[in-house]
Amino acid sequence: MSKTTTQHPDPPQSHNHDDDLIVAPKGSSRLRFFLTLAAVMFVLLIFTVGDQLASTLTGSGEADGPFMVWDHPERGRVELDRPTFLTQKRALSYVKNLFEGRGARVDDTDAALFIILDDLALSSGVRVTDTELAEFIMTSFGSGERFKQRANSFRISGRELQGHLRRYLRSSRFQNLIRVGAVATPDDIETLWKERHQEYAFHFVAKPTAQYRTTAESQVPGAEELQDWFHELPLNEQQTYHSEESFRLSVAWVNMDGAFDSTALMAAHPRPEDEDADAQAQAYYNLVSSSRFRRATPLDDDGEMDLRTRLYLPFDEVAEQCGKEAPVYFSMVDWRRSLESDAGVVPGDIDLAAAAAELGLSVQAEAAPRTSTGWRTGNEWGGRYVAGRLPVTQSGAFLPGVIVEEGALVVARVDERIPASEPPFDQIRDRVAENWTQKHMQHLALEAVQTMYDLLDQGAGEGARGQQGPLISFEAMLSTSGDAGLGVQEMTWLERSELPETDQGSIHQFGLFARTKPDLYTLEEGELVAPMVDGSGEHVYLVRSQGARDAALSKMEPKEVAGLRGLAGRTAAEGFDERTFNSRSFMQETYGVWIASWDYEDEAAEEEEETAG
Repeated sequence: MSKTTTQHPDPPQSHNHDDDLIVAPKGSSRLRFFLTLAAVMFVLLIFTVGDQLASTLTGSGEADGPFMVWDHPERGRVELDRPTFLTQKRALSYVKNLFEGRGARVDDTDAALFIILDDLALSSGVRVTDTELAEFIMTSFGSGERFKQRANSFRISGRELQGHLRRYLRSSRFQNLIRVGAVATPDDIETLWKERHQEYAFHFVAKPTAQYRTTAESQVPGAEELQDWFHELPLNEQQTYHSEESFRLSVAWVNMDGAFDSTALMAAHPRPEDEDADAQAQAYYNLVSSSRFRRATPLDDDGEMDLRTRLYLPFDEVAEQCGKEAPVYFSMVDWRRSLESDAGVVPGDIDLAAAAAELGLSVQAEAAPRTSTGWRTGNEWGGRYVAGRLPVTQSGAFLPGVIVEEGALVVARVDERIPASEPPFDQIRDRVAENWTQKHMQHLALEAVQTMYDLLDQGAGEGARGQQGPLISFEAMLSTSGDAGLGVQEMTWLERSELPETDQGSIHQFGLFARTKPDLYTLEEGELVAPMVDGSGEHVYLVRSQGARDAALSKMEPKEVAGLRGLAGRTAAEGFDERTFNSRSFMQETYGVWIASWDYEDEAAEEEEETAG
């Protein structure tokens, strides 16, 4: 008899979690368990420490404490909590964005000033009526609908934005009323006038560069060295020696003298049967009158005549002529368009001469290349307007449309653009040699005057210096220039906009030179600047300033006073604002203003100073 053996299951094995900080429940996704736990902790953090976090970020000691405090002249201490303050700040931001765009920035100080001014305005009886507000909106935005659209862009109602705008206008009106006391005095106007009317005087030595021509010409280098020098010049200077860009054209045209037989053209490109001839003539006139119907001599201006009437014949006078020319023009436009209408056609491959001959048009082909200036004249078909379009037309391309010259209708194609290029050097050698000579003359003159400058600089000593050069006496300049065989000239007291009234051409030339050198008008009295070549290259100047002085008030003109009074008034108002409402110390002393963010900003500034120190 067989014996049955029963297998008992092994006892469950224990799981070792000694190294696990968190154990997920059996059968649960370990990742999902961790994400759920993290979400729960985040929610607990937000709802249990939110107030403390807000307090830390805003810099306030307590979340429910005042964020702004100020002293109203009548009501005494006024406190605003953070939500109320932010609501007011947001209101100002909406209005600022209306006028300055989305990038307008409003800080806590701006918001505090807005709050205080608006409250003071209300207490003082300053109002902005509904009519005034409506007029302002219509003037600034054109319509109430456009104003509502701006409000919608801020996600607020038009009525709410009107309220914010009314407060802004009211506070601005109150501020302007206070500014009335900041008026410009006669002394302010005089000060501004004198700032704009400074007079300057200079002593100068002028060294003509022409004195060195013979020496420079004797030192012109050989051809190879001169060519190397030429190629070291700035590219834009080299290009002045290059040949001009030229163009090879193919041209088809119709003379508008009445001799053209348009039969073939009109048969190939007929006008629509229902085309309005009068409207066609008017359209033609509107398109071509500036080139086709210009008056031989402009009419005299009587003060009432418009420019078009003075320069061009009116349609009524040329209506019959327009009626004859318009069909030819518009059929030629159709022909011009048909030349490129086939898909894949290359404009440069079209046989323009053959296509034009089929229609009886005149043709000019295989003409020698010319510059754009060269194409303006010497043609049977004109050229002024064709030449003007050449620089913007690519090689192998037609000029746009049908071009109306003074006596012809023209279709033109640029067959080839020949770029500007450097000619063989032997063709430009003489011009290059003259350029080298001119520059060397200036160099030699500069060297001579630089020697004078160095002597004066050494004699001045290390301590006697301005921003640009040594401080020297007139006597020292006179002595040094005398030793060099040169005299010292003087340009007496003049404003920058004035030129010397003298028969001495050298002083007048210096006046022109000085106006191109703004730094000369910043020199101290007695300051000498390093030698400079004038724009023409004819003189090298050594200049000593005699300083600056106020112009005589007798030069003031009545028309200047009104403008300066307005400018002085604005300057006075701006200065008043800087001393008062834009000054934190004034606001603190006058109204006892405190903003929580100021403490945070001050602490940050102190830490930055300590770090920098």
